[in-house]
Order: sequence, then C-alpha cells, then structure tokens
Amino acid sequence: MAGLVGTLCILVGFLTWALVSPVGGSPDDDYHLGSTWCPNPVEGGSCDVVVSNGEVTKIVVPETVYMSQDCWAFHPETSAACTDDLADDVYVPSYRFDDGAYPPGYYRFHHTLVGPDVHRSVVMMRFANVILGLGGVVAVGALSAPRARQNLILATVAAWVPMGVYFVASNNPSSWAISGVLIYGGALVSAAGSSHWRRWTLLAFAVMGAGMAMMSRPDAAFYLLIVTLALWLLVPFRKNLMPEVILSGIATGLGLLVLLSSTQADNLTGDGGWPVDLNASTLEVLVDNIASLPAYAASLWGLGMGPGWLDVPLTGWATLVMVIVFGALLFAGAHDISWRNGFAAMVVFGALYGIPVVSMTLRHVAPVTYYQGRYMLPLLAFALLVWVQPGTKKPLGLSLGQTIGIAGIASVANASALATTILRFASGVTSDGMSSAAGEPWWPWAIGPRVVWIVGALCMTVGIFVLMTLVAHQSNLVTDTLVELSGSTESTRKGRNEGNHSGRRVGHAATPAHAGHIEAADAGVRQTDDLLPADDTDAGGNQ
Repeated sequence: MAGLVGTLCILVGFLTWALVSPVGGSPDDDYHLGSTWCPNPVEGGSCDVVVSNGEVTKIVVPETVYMSQDCWAFHPETSAACTDDLADDVYVPSYRFDDGAYPPGYYRFHHTLVGPDVHRSVVMMRFANVILGLGGVVAVGALSAPRARQNLILATVAAWVPMGVYFVASNNPSSWAISGVLIYGGALVSAAGSSHWRRWTLLAFAVMGAGMAMMSRPDAAFYLLIVTLALWLLVPFRKNLMPEVILSGIATGLGLLVLLSSTQADNLTGDGGWPVDLNASTLEVLVDNIASLPAYAASLWGLGMGPGWLDVPLTGWATLVMVIVFGALLFAGAHDISWRNGFAAMVVFGALYGIPVVSMTLRHVAPVTYYQGRYMLPLLAFALLVWVQPGTKKPLGLSLGQTIGIAGIASVANASALATTILRFASGVTSDGMSSAAGEPWWPWAIGPRVVWIVGALCMTVGIFVLMTLVAHQSNLVTDTLVELSGSTESTRKGRNEGNHSGRRVGHAATPAHAGHIEAADAGVRQTDDLLPADDTDAGGNQ
C-alpha cells in the first residue's frame, strides 16, 4: 500500500510539470509540434503543404503550433500571456517540420492525439509521455529484486530531478529518449538476475524501452549501443543469458540502422549554429572544452540551461544541490568496485562527457557548454545505475538518515525548479528567478498557480520520501538477513571441522532442513550480488 501511495504521488508530481508551461514550452517545440501535426512523410495527406519546384517546402498548421513561443522565448521577463492572442482555427505555413532528421515513431504516435483544441492536445501528449516513461521505470523497479530496485530509484532521482522530470513531462522527443534508455538498461540489468515470469516481463519492458529510444531521436538510438556494451561488461556471460544477449544485440543493430537512416548521421561534425573559432588550433579547442566540462556537467541539471527555451533561470537550490547528491552517490558507489562495473561505468561516463567534447572540438567550437545537456541526459541515470552495482558482494547500503537526506534535497530541488518555471511562464521572472510581473499574467487553469505548485511540490516530496525509505528498508532487510545467514553458514562449516563424530553433540552436522536453508541463503547472496542464474536461488528447487 505504501508503495502504491508513493507511486501515485510521484505521478501527480510529474503531471503537474506537464501543466505549467504553455504550448511550445520546451526547446524547438515549433519544430516538434509541427512534425506531430504533420508527421513524415508530409506528402501522405496528414495536413496541407506548400509545394515549390515539386518539393514540399512548408506545412500548414494552426498558428498556436508554429508561433506560440515567438513572443516570449529567450525573454524570461515576459510571461506567456501573448499566446492567448493566437487562434487554433487560424492556419499558417511553417518551414519547421521533420523531413527525415528524426525517426517517425514518436511523431506518429502523438499525431493520434491531435485534436481541434491545440492546448488540450499538447497536454494530453505530455500526460501520455509521463504515463509511458514513469510507468515503465516504476514497472521495472517493481519487478526487480530489492537491491536492484533501490539502485534504480537512487539513479532515477539523482539524475532526473529537475531536468529529467521536466523533459519527460514535455512534448520534446527527449522525453522518450530519457525514459526509454533507462527502461531498456534497467530492465536488462534486473532481468539478468531474475527468473521465470519476472525475467520475461523485464525483457518485454527492455523491448519497450529500446523501442521508445529508437522512435524518439537518432542519438538515443545510438545510446542503445553504449548501454549494451556496458551491460556486456557488467554482467558475466552465461549460457542461460542468451535471451538477454540476443535481445540487446538486436536492439543495438536496429538502433544503428535508425541512426544511419536519419539525416542526423553526420551530426558529430555538422553545423549546429554555434560560433566557430577557426583561428584556434584543434588542441587549443580541445583544452578549452575539457576545461569547461564541470560547467557542462552542471548543465545536465539545468544550471545555465533551464526549462523553456533554456530561458528559465534555475537557482543553485534546484541544480547544484542535485550535483552534490549525484557526486555523493558516486563516492558511495566507489566503496566496492570490480573491474566489471569499473569498465562498464567508464564506457557510459566516457560517452556522457566524451561525445560532447569530441563533437564540439571537431566543429572548432568552445566551450563545450554550447552542447545542450538534454542531448546526453538519457545516459545520466544509467551511468549512475551501473556505478552503484555491487562489485565484490558488497552492495550499496544507505542508512535511514542518508536516505532521508537524499530525498529531502531532491524534494527541495524539485519544488524550487517547479516554482521558478511556473513564475517564468505565469508572470515572467528576473535573472534571480523572482517574479517580474512586467506584463499580463498567463494561466489557463481554474486552480491558481500557487495551488498547483503546492500540490505538485508536496506530492513529489511525499512520493520521493515514501518510495526511497520503503525501498531502502527492503534492501537493508534483505542485506541483514543474508549477512546473518551467511554467518550461520560459516559457523556450521566451522562446527563440521571441529567435531564430526557419530554423537553429533559438539560439532554435529546440520540437519537436512538447516542445510537446505543455508544453501538457499548462500545461493541468494550469489544471485543478488553476482547476478548468477536464478535457478540457483533455492537449493531445494523452490522459488
């Protein structure tokens, strides 16, 4: 019951984020919403088009789809009230649409939710993204063993608050990229240590996550390769893991096909509109980009690149505190590193920070902070998930105080980011995140923005606290039990060595029931910590 309450509270918190920004409220939404109203190929009749010299040059969409952000984007002091002057039944031509740069799946799915009311349609699409993304992660966690569940929740909270939450609840394809990659990786990690119906259900969710990633962005499809390589390093190969190996191989191959079939395949060196410094040598640009990596790392949590069109000025209470939490978990995970999770983490973290550095250096662009953090955000949670995996039978354990501390910081960060985002669109904000009240207020809902913020922040706080403390308790309970049984095993073995005579009064052997119990516990330790086959879970053959 507590888990259900916590999950519902988290859901309400996510849905609140879907309500607080106007149509066009996330980066390049004029492009993404235009592509949703007119999915590729646009010649298919999904909407009217403008043809020039035999080629489609523009699509015809409601002005609320194409022009909503024009009057407030990049001007945080201006509210979104100007969007009220736009009409859903007035159509205008737009050159902003997908002609093959993105996979068609994301846009085609959301096209089914297009209706005459643009704002209602946009909110329904955001709700669908929340249900799919959050629902997938929660399902994977529920199907996982307690220790794996704790690691997944820690990684999700530390990496998603606040920017991951914002993008998952947005119309941007990064929503599916962020949630899909984590669902895919998290499900495969847990499936390798599960059995029977749980294992196959987790594999089904891995397919779902891979599909979401491949249908969202070409780079997210490529990230499946990064995740797969890390998994193959992390989990020792065994014959009974062939389903996981085959699935991950197919997902990787299809992901590469998606990348190569898109027009973004040359994105590593393509023109991104950034200032190019041709006077500096490649080495100088590389050094500048490496020097700016800490600032880029903080931008993953929204520092300098907040919600909206990067124009919501999030404060340190929403960004830097989460950087601290993430760093603390990195140090906590370092208590037990094997060569497997060490190299696996190197693969993911290397891609997370190496791709932007290499991409910007090849373009002769510095600093690396020009590269928007949202492009790499899909790898952040999985990188931490790999890092905190147990290396030598010493799982990550957090005390109740540590768990409450992380939950409290994440709750403050979410509440702060949500408040600033609401203020930015409702009234406009100054550079320090305070209300500017420079123009007309914007708010489309009958319930006021303050009430929405209180409900959203409070629900997210309750949900984070309930789920984190519950899962930490379950994980610690399993750890304590296995440690106790492991100690009992050692005592039994010692007793066998000290006395093994027919009377069995001093050093008698264990009874058959006791032996099966100890062997089952020992197998449980191995399965949980080393991801051994689940068939070894119980020496007696029980589940």
